[in-house]
Amino acid sequence: MAFIFKENLSDSIGIDECAIFSGDFYTIILNKKAANKKGSIIAMIEGTKSSKIINALDKKINMFDKVAVKDVTIDLGSAVEWIARDIGINAEIIYDRFHVEKLVFDALQNLRIFFRRIELEKDDENEKRLSNGDTKKQLLIRSRYLLYKPSYLWTKEQKHRAEVLFKEYPVIEKAYNLVMELKVIYNKRKFGVPPKFFLEEIANKMIKSKIGELVRVGRTIIKHLSGIANYFTQRKTNALLENFNGKIKTLLRNLRGTNDRVFFLFRLFKLYA
Repeated sequence: MAFIFKENLSDSIGIDECAIFSGDFYTIILNKKAANKKGSIIAMIEGTKSSKIINALDKKINMFDKVAVKDVTIDLGSAVEWIARDIGINAEIIYDRFHVEKLVFDALQNLRIFFRRIELEKDDENEKRLSNGDTKKQLLIRSRYLLYKPSYLWTKEQKHRAEVLFKEYPVIEKAYNLVMELKVIYNKRKFGVPPKFFLEEIANKMIKSKIGELVRVGRTIIKHLSGIANYFTQRKTNALLENFNGKIKTLLRNLRGTNDRVFFLFRLFKLYA
């Protein structure tokens, strides 16, 4: 199924995927200027295969309308990028900031989990306690949330726990510092040189760190460097798309689910298309 409302096309759009009916994915293209109100849905197409989405769009939206699109925000993903480049021929492709940040924080947490698994495999009934009173297993569990925060926001207890954690696992400290460097770049408002330079520098640091999880993230940043750096031009994100996905799920919840897909989509389009 492909539903396209070309009259809702604007110069600022976003693309995302959403699981609606029993896990079936739909590709959603939104008019960000409509702010998730009537006129928001540009297209809602069943599936995520880029060739299928592009073919459906090409049948309804002509070249002149596509040229008018100025920016397209997307999550990291080659399939979505092909769709963005088709519907926004001359548009600036912007990779969502929060998706990039999630990628680096997931890498950091995966590193913590890796060390926790090593500790769990050890059969030590009389495991010694560290200076903060935690065992190594407890330390790795309880350090989860402090790794999301910059050090100046740590409580006194978290600061002590972090000191113990970094002493026992220096590689986690190294990874944490690199992740926070990227977060500082995203929070910075003024740059003496193009932000692309700083992103490339931190990505190369991640690659040179030889920490498997961060090496992969660094290579991903290098691969999509231009799209990630485009965020700093107008600081646009895909937050509206995430909010719209929430609206769909709320509508489904209010209906206590639905067996009639056509009627559900009819209601959705009445509200937002």
